[in-house]
Amino acid sequence: MELKDKILDVIGGVNISAFATVQSEPHPVPRVRYIATVGFPDLSMKIATHKSSVKMSHIKNNPKGCIATWNGKDFEDVDKPYVVMDTEIEILDDEKSKNEFWDPMLENYFSGPDDPEYVILNLKPYSIEYYSEGTMEKLTSI
Repeated sequence: MELKDKILDVIGGVNISAFATVQSEPHPVPRVRYIATVGFPDLSMKIATHKSSVKMSHIKNNPKGCIATWNGKDFEDVDKPYVVMDTEIEILDDEKSKNEFWDPMLENYFSGPDDPEYVILNLKPYSIEYYSEGTMEKLTSI
């Protein structure tokens, strides 16, 4: 199996991931939170978030992030592979993107795709590491 396919096995579809941005004030520190992600065949990931969220202020100051995804379900899956990606973060706030990404699952957080707080983060990787069975493989051409 090609490395890209192995990565897609982990990040593809809906997952819970740990997402880090950099808080700049009062001093630079990473801030990590768990978020729902959707992974795509081009190895990008998308996140729905609130425009007024703290992470949005981080991204406006530094549009880079790091995301770690493991699709295991419990401790019995502890040996399942995981992926760590360093990403450029693009903010998608246009009507077309918001309608295409909209899912009824988001109704718990937003009133609909036209909710003024609803925005999408497109995570475009520039470095990907795939960890499995104690070894790391790095994807260099993305």
